Amino acid sequence: MSTLEIIASLREIGVVPRLQDGNLKLVGKTAALSAELLAAVRDGKAKLLAFLEESQADTRQEQITPITQQAHYPLTPSQRRMWVLSQFDGGNQAYNIGNGFYLQGEVNATVLEEAFRVCIAKHESLRTTFAEVADEPVQVVHDELPFALEQTTLVGSADVKAALRQEYSALYHHQFNLEQGPLMQVKLIHLGGESHALLFNMHHIISDGWSVGLLVQEVMGYYREKCLGNSITTQALSIQYKDYAAWLAEKFDGSFGQKAKAYWQGKQLEGVEPLVLPYDRPRPQQTTFAGASTRMYLSPSQKEALDQLARQQHTTLFNLYRALLSLTLHKVSGQDQLILGTPIAGRSVMQLHDQIGLYVNTLPLYSQITSATPFTAYLKELSRDSLDTFNYQDYPLDRIIEDVGVARDASRGALFDVMMVVQNTALGDGSIDIKKQHGFEMSYLYEYLEGGQKVDKEDVSAKFDMALEFSQDIEGRPYVEWEYNTDLFDKATIQRLQRAFGFVMQQVLDQPELSVDEVMLIDPKEQDTILHVFNQPIGEGETHSLVHLLQPAIAKHADRVAVRDAHNALTYGELWQQAQGYAQAILQSTEAPRVGIYMQRSVEILPAILGVLLAGKTYVPIDVKYP
Repeated sequence: MSTLEIIASLREIGVVPRLQDGNLKLVGKTAALSAELLAAVRDGKAKLLAFLEESQADTRQEQITPITQQAHYPLTPSQRRMWVLSQFDGGNQAYNIGNGFYLQGEVNATVLEEAFRVCIAKHESLRTTFAEVADEPVQVVHDELPFALEQTTLVGSADVKAALRQEYSALYHHQFNLEQGPLMQVKLIHLGGESHALLFNMHHIISDGWSVGLLVQEVMGYYREKCLGNSITTQALSIQYKDYAAWLAEKFDGSFGQKAKAYWQGKQLEGVEPLVLPYDRPRPQQTTFAGASTRMYLSPSQKEALDQLARQQHTTLFNLYRALLSLTLHKVSGQDQLILGTPIAGRSVMQLHDQIGLYVNTLPLYSQITSATPFTAYLKELSRDSLDTFNYQDYPLDRIIEDVGVARDASRGALFDVMMVVQNTALGDGSIDIKKQHGFEMSYLYEYLEGGQKVDKEDVSAKFDMALEFSQDIEGRPYVEWEYNTDLFDKATIQRLQRAFGFVMQQVLDQPELSVDEVMLIDPKEQDTILHVFNQPIGEGETHSLVHLLQPAIAKHADRVAVRDAHNALTYGELWQQAQGYAQAILQSTEAPRVGIYMQRSVEILPAILGVLLAGKTYVPIDVKYP
């Protein structure tokens, strides 16, 4: 196991290797260390120490320094992209980050508002608005922005949960004014007794998933201290988001930018065709953001098997999920090349770990597959690619799109239409325990609304055709959430894709050495049901083949037109003659029971169909639009 593979395996189980006084120290969930991984750490200790020392030296060299105060500051590439997307119809609301929590116990609203105010004072991102100066978007940092904890009550409502859903939907779909701000809303709702709902919403241009975890952690920490009567002394941040923006611009203009550009251009992503999925409707001319989501839970045995396979193959769950999803989509589309998108935290410098702001970046993940490749070899190939790709995690997606020369299309993503999210935010990975707070217990709002496992959500802002989130709920139950655009897919289609993914996953877990072409999309039992149970005749009676029914007309009206399209026509005689020619050619060339017909709709397709039937075989029509 290489040094990077050891570090990745440790991080997967929540263990971080650190350098302390020249010695190696493992911090985190060390009880989860397997004997195999512990042995790998001991055997590779010297290389681990050398790697950590080198990384520490790099970190010391790569420091972000504060810039001088100005009236306004440039945007980062991610912010600029968010600004542009927010100008589209529905784009502003589509990039809101909403969260809801259920609070059971005594809540002091006044102190809670003060805790939020402390956090806003600490992080400039929460006091930032956006403007245009000389036709260029800029960010403006304010000394203060108005903030108030909104409060309301649903006590006395006929259906408290229904009313709460409406409150959350209204908050989540709030359209922020990026120029006026503030770009965060918080609402405390009294549900009755000692039950409350805490809702908050931020625009993505000032925040990301990691930031949400930090915000919850800091606010609840300040709340506890204030309730205990302690004075709050916040340690000033060494840098703010504007300093990061300046550092990033300088980094892109240097050697890193040149290397990253060469790397992405070398992958030739511009030659990869868009992924063809089983859409239920034509694609609208502009992305609509209309969406829904449905969740599939993984069993404890499946999660254990996934962890074990990742360890055996010296890789991470991220790479295993990537391989499973890519394999499924290769199978579904029939394409041997595809690109997935994935978000990356974008906090490669230690100074950024305690920052609230838009640091996340999105990277394209390229995959090419051949049918004879064993799954384990495919997994290793993708694992190596992930390591290479993450070396350039700070290079923004917009620059990648420009560098590879891909034309933008308002109806879809420039490089990919499917996003894969392996949740590693503070809330998503469970590293922040939100349950026990001062005076109350806190849980996710959906647990209160849905009574536990959240399966389906309607009225979701879908930014892609599909987005799959691999995460776990507050009880540690692993799941895959499928978000999809409802203007493209029906729920039934997504559920079929879920079953296909689950079946592919189970085959790989049972037999990791299966080759790509040996992995099936549909369970044989389901296939048998589709072919035989759902295909029963609707009635009994005398049956005749199509050929038998046509023969009297062919004999009696050989010179009459049998079929016509906009350009050509065939008589019954010509139809029969061509069909016999097809039948003879088929019988001479194949013994297969099924014959594919790959033709445009025209008069020419009828002789081909009859020819297959005359040969005693089954015809399989193939849409010419398929890949």
